[in-house]
Amino acid sequence: MKPLVWKELRENLRWLPLGLLVITVICLSVWSNRNGSGPLMATGLVTHLAIVTPLLAFALGIVQAYRDLQPAASAYLSHRGVTASDLYGAKLGAGFVIYIVSIVIPVLGLACCIGFQGMWQFPMRPAQVVPGLVFSLVAFAMHPAAMLMLARNASWWGTRVFPLVPAAAMLVPFYAWLYQGGLPGAGWCFLFALPALGWTILVARQGWRELATDPPASTVNTRLRGRWLLPAYMVFGASICYFTAVAFSVLIADLVSQSQIFVPAPWMKLVVEPNSEEIWLVSQLQQYEARLGNYSVDVIGGQIVSDSAVVDAMASDAKGREFTDFGSVAPLRPTYTGDGFFMPPVGAIGMPWRLSYDTRGYLLGYEQYPQIRWVNVISADGIHPAGELSGEPFKGNPLTGWEHFSRLAIAGYPHPLMDLEGIWFVDNNPIALRRVLDMKIDAAGLIATNKNQPPRVVLRSGNQLQEYRLVDESGSENWYIPQVPGTAIDRSRSMNLRLDLELVRKFDIPNELQNEKSFSIGWMPQNLLVAITGPRWHEPVVYRLNSDGTHTSFAFTVDPNSNPLKVQDKLSLTSVTVGSIPGAIFVMIVAVSAWMYLTNQPNALDLLNDVAERPMGTTVAVAIFIAVTLLAWWLIRRAAQLRGLSRNQMWLWTLSVPLLGMASPLAIIAIYPLVYREPCHRCQTPCRVDFLVCEHCGTDLQQPSGQGIEILDRDQRILVSPASP
Repeated sequence: MKPLVWKELRENLRWLPLGLLVITVICLSVWSNRNGSGPLMATGLVTHLAIVTPLLAFALGIVQAYRDLQPAASAYLSHRGVTASDLYGAKLGAGFVIYIVSIVIPVLGLACCIGFQGMWQFPMRPAQVVPGLVFSLVAFAMHPAAMLMLARNASWWGTRVFPLVPAAAMLVPFYAWLYQGGLPGAGWCFLFALPALGWTILVARQGWRELATDPPASTVNTRLRGRWLLPAYMVFGASICYFTAVAFSVLIADLVSQSQIFVPAPWMKLVVEPNSEEIWLVSQLQQYEARLGNYSVDVIGGQIVSDSAVVDAMASDAKGREFTDFGSVAPLRPTYTGDGFFMPPVGAIGMPWRLSYDTRGYLLGYEQYPQIRWVNVISADGIHPAGELSGEPFKGNPLTGWEHFSRLAIAGYPHPLMDLEGIWFVDNNPIALRRVLDMKIDAAGLIATNKNQPPRVVLRSGNQLQEYRLVDESGSENWYIPQVPGTAIDRSRSMNLRLDLELVRKFDIPNELQNEKSFSIGWMPQNLLVAITGPRWHEPVVYRLNSDGTHTSFAFTVDPNSNPLKVQDKLSLTSVTVGSIPGAIFVMIVAVSAWMYLTNQPNALDLLNDVAERPMGTTVAVAIFIAVTLLAWWLIRRAAQLRGLSRNQMWLWTLSVPLLGMASPLAIIAIYPLVYREPCHRCQTPCRVDFLVCEHCGTDLQQPSGQGIEILDRDQRILVSPASP
């Protein structure tokens, strides 16, 4: 084995400088300098390596396998008693050494540079190269896949390249996961990468040992017992090809069927009329004003909502009136999905720095001009000088306040920092961190009030909703000037503004709403309204919460004849392409919907509602599905006859059609080679000459007498024919 490894290293070591050069260029391209546009991030490194490392592993597998698979080289190695397993193992080991050295040396050099530079110019630390290294390990799967591609015998190149499909598809979820950055995600990816990479290696080894693609056949071919790895791998590849083709067809059909002209689409929403404090269900329409170059929203109809009423969303009663929208109170994210040092600093309106969050619970402030430099550390107990992480850490990412208070930022006002246990404001003159609220926060949001009045802050703490006013130093709300649509943000508003929170009211959450995570809330001077909408707005329920802890509720029904959200049932290309989706996808969708229904999840019946509202589209999709299934059955029968499959094998593939669709005949073409067949001496049915037993009647086939020395892999345990005298 050692001579083979040294042979591979000696012949392919010349590719190492090229790999080192390519990876070094990548490390230099993601390195940020003083004049760079952004900091070095794990996402940038992973993205660049995701483009290059699979190609590097693939090219290395091609150059290693191609030479020794030529007839002369293969015959020479076989004559010297070298088995396919030994040759494959040597190539795999030598290729991995060359591949990993060409990646690790430049990346570790990059980590050393990051460690030397530290966090003074950008929030960087050496650990952010770990996700890139993990992806490089996963990308090595393209090396054995490339060797398997060259070793397989295929009737056409379309099926010859199938071994590359599962390996390439395996990289997609790993990239999506590692792109988020963070050491926890990289650790989980590493654990999942080992079995995925091992599966690809074992499949390629089986292909090199046998140099054939026959499926397992324990009763008809004793030589191929237990050979399930390669066939399962090829079925997976064929399924991915078919699923991808159907997905692209659905996408293209949807794009083709869409209008290329802006077509206003109405939608319904619950609103409150400030003057009368009445609740309305209105239909709104977005229009594009070409003269001004922006969009406007107009109320085109609606009615007052009352208990047990049937509401016409397109009635003319609401035209010309002004309404206040319901607002959303959404839960806080307890942790950030990535690592703060893996993302660029973000700007916050009203703050003089760009901030970067570290999952250990700190914000790092960076000054952009006259030079990029680390200036401070913001923690829950104040602002500290740069140099080390100090102070009390935040409980969660305080920058998520942007998501909940974006209405303030859009109007040019400072938005607060918020975590799970408090709210802070950063003042500019003098610069200081001011804590305005200290309590447990589960959800937060801004709720619109009367016109020209600032929105109210509504927080959820346990089973209670609390309403706060945003006031300035004088305790007034007159600081607020609404943002005019189409005008630039006046950032000067936030320079010397010092906002504070003032508790106004508290409301108990009814028992039937305590399991809800998000709330749609409307403001009234004496109450808070909480709206819970059913599937597709069929049966909304509105709760009126009072400050004394009581509440009332009422439900109403939307008139389906006037519902502007009703689904249009028509024949379209999308319905045709949806019918080509394999049955396994439908089974998964139905299983998830059933689980959601049994666990009382919201929107559990959306699938059934969609089917009920689209009888024509559903009928077309079912008809196409049946037609595709019948076509796949015919193709399977045709392919099975040409490849000499037994009756049991053909029935197994036939049963797989409802789940895999056209992927089943495609997998047969990829797995079973066209081989020579001769009639069985008992049943006279053509059967493959490489079988030891007739797959039709089970009779032992008459084997030809040996005429020479057969050199086989030592793992196959097959008797060697004696040499003729």
